[in-house]
Amino acid sequence: MSSYYYETIPIKREYTHIGQFKKLWSTPIAEFVCTLSNINNIRDTIKKIAYQKKNNADKSIETNVSSKIKYNIFESNFSFLNLEKQTSLSEADSKNLCEIIDWFKICISDYYHVFFKKEKALSEIRIKESWIHITNNNGYHGPHIHQNCSICGNFYVDIGESNIKNMNGINCFFSPISTDLSIDGYDYYSTADTIIPQDFKLTLFPPNILHNATPYSGKTDRIVLAFNALYGSANIEHI
Repeated sequence: MSSYYYETIPIKREYTHIGQFKKLWSTPIAEFVCTLSNINNIRDTIKKIAYQKKNNADKSIETNVSSKIKYNIFESNFSFLNLEKQTSLSEADSKNLCEIIDWFKICISDYYHVFFKKEKALSEIRIKESWIHITNNNGYHGPHIHQNCSICGNFYVDIGESNIKNMNGINCFFSPISTDLSIDGYDYYSTADTIIPQDFKLTLFPPNILHNATPYSGKTDRIVLAFNALYGSANIEHI
């Protein structure tokens, strides 16, 4: 197991004791900001396809998943980044989607390299599911986890007017260690942590971490591209 995951720190007090301090079950959440030279064109492609899907959809939650915890949000089906299921893609749009898919895989590879000290080919990273969220008018996504994947990603295509100060359209991650205690000396962790919204930022996180998106309103829509990925030997059918 990675030394990062189970970090051990020696503790010694002369003439008193020799011991060690273990950091167990740490939660790896990573943030990457895309600096590809073509990122603005990539964003244009994603937004164009996103609104095409929304305008042609016969319902707001195409995935049919957890509809009761989603409000004023359009959620496409799970094949947004599956080029074989995209119809009438131009050569430029297809190239742009391929470029961002490759970037996602590079980020996932770096995530696992730092966390697990493993080197694997990018071909071993598979996007299992991918979908778009378009939110406004106090739209939100309630707390949830993901299933049957190795790692999850949220990519800010357009943050609109999201901001932490007003908790407007903010993604929050909740501690996997739950307790109601708040006494002094028991503050090992915070109940939740927030992600500072930024265009072209990708957040990678484990699928078992409870997370949400707070209500968002603004002059422009908040647009997020999300995905579930499989890594290495994970053998689950992917889209």
